[in-house]
Amino acid sequence: MTIEAVLFDFGNVLARFDYHRALDRLGAPRGASAPELLRRLDQGGFATVHADYECGRIDSRTLAAQFNAILGWSVPFEEFATAYQEIFELNPPVAQLARDLKAAGYLLGLGSNTGELHSSWFLKTYADLFIQFDHLILSHQIGVKKPHPAFYDHALRAMKVAPSACLFVDDLAENVQAARKQGLVAVHYEFNTTNLVEALAHLGVRVNR
Repeated sequence: MTIEAVLFDFGNVLARFDYHRALDRLGAPRGASAPELLRRLDQGGFATVHADYECGRIDSRTLAAQFNAILGWSVPFEEFATAYQEIFELNPPVAQLARDLKAAGYLLGLGSNTGELHSSWFLKTYADLFIQFDHLILSHQIGVKKPHPAFYDHALRAMKVAPSACLFVDDLAENVQAARKQGLVAVHYEFNTTNLVEALAHLGVRVNR
């Protein structure tokens, strides 16, 4: 079937991100390094807390409170939120590819595991990019994360396309594999936009560049 829609991941596809930025920013004034904080957060179960946040089961202030509880800190919410949000840097070649695909007539979707703090920040900061997108599928809004099959099912219903007509681009192999199991055409992005464009062309997806 001909590709009609392209569903992009955000983090490490449309934009790069690095949690060390947030931890350095919060840790430096408190005499703690990012590697040390990552270890303490991991030992304290913050990954589970964060997964709950990205599924919309807890709110942003609860996330910050759990962060503080694990570390024994009392970082003000506004300081936490700013550091947590400002970890992204747009990936211009992929952002331009998305614009080119839209200009070529493809339906665009964003399919991201994310929480309210991140999504509100990047949708505002990169508004000129996301105005090109027809659908935003955000885990904290739909209550499920990739690679759960329900995430892809929700995206297909929202975009109103058949699985074989939807191309999915993600940087994590497990998300790509899960998408393929749901019938989507999926490409693993490994920080090489030239290879990505070639993979799309091989699938019959062509843009004027």
